[in-house]
Amino acid sequence: MGWRGRTFYLDPNHTAYLFDSVGNAVPTVWVNGRIAGGGSQGQEGEVRIMLREKLTRRHLDLVEEARQRLAEFVEGDRVPSTYAAALLDGRRLP
Repeated sequence: MGWRGRTFYLDPNHTAYLFDSVGNAVPTVWVNGRIAGGGSQGQEGEVRIMLREKLTRRHLDLVEEARQRLAEFVEGDRVPSTYAAALLDGRRLP
């Protein structure tokens, strides 16, 4: 995922919200072979998903199921992320 040519799996308008200026990605959410958004933990440790793409109801349900499984897996433990605040606020990454 670290190369610049990402259009086959990511809308170029979303790159700055999911990748930092040197190519590091936040934890990403994939749907049908494309990045649809990213995820992180909020201040209370809850797993949150920030979608950048419009998804069908079926895909939204699948993403929610995956989010719930991840939340159960981490069981409230904090997984540090440098860009959590920017991602969850919908800001561009530095």
